[in-house]
Amino acid sequence: MQLRYRVHRPVAAHPHRCRPRLHPPRAAAPHGAAQQGPRRTATLRRGERPGDNRSILRHHPFHGVRSAVLRRHATAASVGVSLTLDTGSDLTWTQCAPCVACFDQALPYFYRSLSSSLGMFSCTSSRCQELPLLSSCGTERGGWGNQTCVYTYWYGDRSVTTGLLLSDTFSFAGAVAVPDLAFGCGFFNHGYFLSNETGVAGFGRGALSLPSQLKVDNFSYCFTTVTGSAPSTILLGLPANLHSGAHGAIQTTPLIQNPADQSLTYYYLSVPPGAKPDVPKLVLHFEVATLDLPWENYMFEFQEAGHSNICLPILETPGQDEMTIIGNYQQQNMHVLYDLAKNKLSFVPAHCDRV
Repeated sequence: MQLRYRVHRPVAAHPHRCRPRLHPPRAAAPHGAAQQGPRRTATLRRGERPGDNRSILRHHPFHGVRSAVLRRHATAASVGVSLTLDTGSDLTWTQCAPCVACFDQALPYFYRSLSSSLGMFSCTSSRCQELPLLSSCGTERGGWGNQTCVYTYWYGDRSVTTGLLLSDTFSFAGAVAVPDLAFGCGFFNHGYFLSNETGVAGFGRGALSLPSQLKVDNFSYCFTTVTGSAPSTILLGLPANLHSGAHGAIQTTPLIQNPADQSLTYYYLSVPPGAKPDVPKLVLHFEVATLDLPWENYMFEFQEAGHSNICLPILETPGQDEMTIIGNYQQQNMHVLYDLAKNKLSFVPAHCDRV
């Protein structure tokens, strides 16, 4: 199996609404032991230890925007795969045929029989053990195949995927093929999805994430505007020229380990005590870095019934977990670089359609 990788930035679902539409929880897929992994909009959360000012950069499900596209070219046919880029989880997966219980998608399902390089993992394999929680071992009677690695992976919005952990050969934008990359082939998938996606691309810090498997020490992205149609850029393991298309100063803040949470999935940032944004000017103060958001990245103007309306797309997070979400809306026209080797995060305002 071969892949071409590119990123696009489609328009958010229902952009005229001030409050995002949240779907009710769906029934869980079978084989219920699962990993909890939030996704989809970057999150800034204060640390819970007294005197420990830490933040976490991860994804949550509150905005229907998409940020990554994988193009899959199998041996016998060309099949597109459109995935949500998620820095808050590790597993990369797509819907596979026969899809027993799946959400609607515009693209065809992936057929395993089309790939001559497809591989399977046993329950005792190291890759299978890298899943946060192993759901079960497959059996011939259950239709999975004997001793195959069957996963169930939950997300913070209660979306869930269940399927087989497989491997295949990937190539990105025509680059040299990379063999034996692990990915999920989902047959039971429920939750908050749009028809322009087929799964999730995990960009977290764990061993199963796409950057980890590719052994890259950095990646960066630059999202174009939500309302535009210009493609966005993502770079994996390449020197990111943050000066390209930039129109401001480059800011850098360290990525830190949180002793209270040893998870390798999340990207933590340090927030000094007393950092407080000045409304209506929205400024986020990190350790030795300041994110000064332009007005269009935290205010949304729309016309309704002949009247002009302005929304502040910042909402209280439901549930017990207090956090502030830095979503894709706030990251428009911002070139963001994750330096995994030096544990640093850099960002700069940029014309992302020129990067």
